[in-house]
Amino acid sequence: MTENTLTTGLTDFIEAAKNGDPTDQHWELLIKAANGAGPANEGIRQWLGKILHDNLNPRQMANITTNLAHEYGNTTTPTNWESYQANGGTDDYPTWAAQHDQTYNQRMHALGVVFATGTQAFNDADATVEAERYTRYMTNPTTDLESVVGLSLLFSHGEYHTTFTTGITQDMINYENTDTFLGNWPATTSYPGPGLPTPTGPRTDPMVGLMDMLAKNPDAAQQAFAPPEPGSRPLYENSVTIGEETIFVNPTLAHLLHRN
Repeated sequence: MTENTLTTGLTDFIEAAKNGDPTDQHWELLIKAANGAGPANEGIRQWLGKILHDNLNPRQMANITTNLAHEYGNTTTPTNWESYQANGGTDDYPTWAAQHDQTYNQRMHALGVVFATGTQAFNDADATVEAERYTRYMTNPTTDLESVVGLSLLFSHGEYHTTFTTGITQDMINYENTDTFLGNWPATTSYPGPGLPTPTGPRTDPMVGLMDMLAKNPDAAQQAFAPPEPGSRPLYENSVTIGEETIFVNPTLAHLLHRN
């Protein structure tokens, strides 16, 4: 795969993402870039991912993930299957569903890995700015649930820059602790079902994807879940009760334990 092919292919991918959906050929290029082994391919992924960050805004990235979910992730309801049959499809349901699930997983993984590797090109200051750009969109009252969940699923693939990872996670937790957040993510406006369709069922909680992102970056996880500083004054809201014992934990862990 030459640099010329990559440049042309990714330029086409970006334009297609801005105006609709990338084609099968665009996705194949991205999958090859995501799966290539060795330092050279890591450099290619970083370069491609940085281009995605520089040229697509959060809404456009969210649209890619939600369009992908509706086209290939929605195998647990009959709508897409009935459409497939009506258009002359010949596969039986299990074959059709398995192919769609595989396509969804391959494409979402490739997009996430390339996008994540692109953040490795940032310094800490740029990573903070980029994280804030995404959390502003995800916590905007006009952003629907599907878009928020779609981005969180994108973040669950690949290892993101540590500052980007901790920034988004902490910003989303801070948002859930504000008066603006009423204890539930807003109902989606673009899909009648309960959440964003995926091969494992509808997803409604963006924090699940963010925890997956933390799990892939040990440094970020260590920062997020570090125990309280020795000698620091413990806060009751940062405690959990196990049996009759009260244990003080860090604010991030306390929030996750108390949020449901």
